[in-house]
Amino acid sequence: MRPSPHLSMLRTVACGAAVTLGLTLPCVAAPSAAYIAHAEIDAAEHQLSPTYTDDEPLRVIDAGAYHVGVFIVGRPKKKAAQALSADGAIPVSEGLALPNVTAILRIVKGSGVFVTGGRLDDPVPIAADDPDLAVIGPGFRAKKILGGESQSVKEGDIVVVPAGVPHGFSAIDAPLLYEVIRIDAAKTLPLK
Repeated sequence: MRPSPHLSMLRTVACGAAVTLGLTLPCVAAPSAAYIAHAEIDAAEHQLSPTYTDDEPLRVIDAGAYHVGVFIVGRPKKKAAQALSADGAIPVSEGLALPNVTAILRIVKGSGVFVTGGRLDDPVPIAADDPDLAVIGPGFRAKKILGGESQSVKEGDIVVVPAGVPHGFSAIDAPLLYEVIRIDAAKTLPLK
């Protein structure tokens, strides 16, 4: 079999060496990869509060331009959906808008209704001394989202929430356990 002509353009490039297009690669230390064993995830899951919402970091690494973290979150209390407010805002247990953090949620157990988009109704900045700051990053909270879209979520579903997009649960039908990957452009999430 004859090699593709495109393969001849590929080269192994050392730090600072010229590449085919005349560009050079900067000489920077590559971030280390993170491995999280299944046993570690299980141990963290069993440490979550059986009573309160609990958001625990498994690992947060410096990935160059971002901090990237993997978290496990438990929401053990069922929450019935509430009626829309007079202005049409959707009540949520905790509405968030995080300007620098993109979140990718994967539902492991349970089900509920997740609201995304629109805008937070009467947002309050997350205080500098708030313990949640270390796991979610800076941003805003509210108890309602105006103009958001509701989506039922269940085990196996994935939701991608871009930075700055308001989001929160309006109902929890069965206690939730989910994994969250947070991509922090401001690098405020502490490394772990």
